[in-house]
Amino acid sequence: IHLFSHTLGTRTLLKNVTRLEPSSLLAISNGNSRIKLHNLHVFNFEDKKYADQSIKKNVKELVPLFFEACRNRVDDKSRNTISLSGGFDSRAIAMSLSENNIPYYAVTSPEPNWKPVIGRLSETEIAEKLAKVLNIELEKYDIMTPNAENLETLLREKNGLIYLGHGFLVRLLEEIKLKHPSSRINLFTGHGGDISFTNLSVNINDIDDCVWA
Repeated sequence: IHLFSHTLGTRTLLKNVTRLEPSSLLAISNGNSRIKLHNLHVFNFEDKKYADQSIKKNVKELVPLFFEACRNRVDDKSRNTISLSGGFDSRAIAMSLSENNIPYYAVTSPEPNWKPVIGRLSETEIAEKLAKVLNIELEKYDIMTPNAENLETLLREKNGLIYLGHGFLVRLLEEIKLKHPSSRINLFTGHGGDISFTNLSVNINDIDDCVWA
C-alpha cells in the first residue's frame, strides 16, 4: 500500500474484502492456500479518555511526556542530529532537546515540492531562523534527488512499507554520513510527525504483542 502511496482497491487476497481493519492478522497457509482472518484488537476511538479536560490542561500533561520521549531517544555516544525542516514537528523536537540542555546539531535539506503554510520563506530560510533562535549549528544541503540505488535501498530495507517518493531521504542520509565519516549519527526528524531513525525495535513474544509494537 505505502509503496505506491495509495490503496490497491479491490485487488486483495479475499473476495469482497477491500480493506483490513487495524490490528488484523491475515494468515495464509502454504500447504492448502487456506486464508484465515483474525481480529486481534478493536480500537475504540470514540471513547476519548481526556475529552472532558481543557486543552490547556491536556497540553500541560503532554509536554513532560513529549520531553521524556525525546530524552529517551538521545544517544550519548553519537552525534545527535535533527533534520530541521520548515514544519512544526521538527521544531518541536528541537525545542525539546534545547529545553533539556541536550547538545545536538541540525541539518536541513529542502523537500521537493514543499510549500509553506503561510508566508514565502523556504524551508532552508525557516531552518536558519530556528537555528539562530535555538543557538545550534546548522548544516545546509541542496535538494536531494534520489538515484536508482537510493530507491533500491529504500525498497530493500523497508520491504515496500515506505513510499518510494521518499527516496530523497536516503540520499540525504548518505550525504550526512559522507560529511561525518568518523561519527556515529543519531538522527531525529519530524517528517510525518511520528518518525525517528533511532532503533526503537522491541522483542515480540507472541502474536498479541504485534498489536502494541
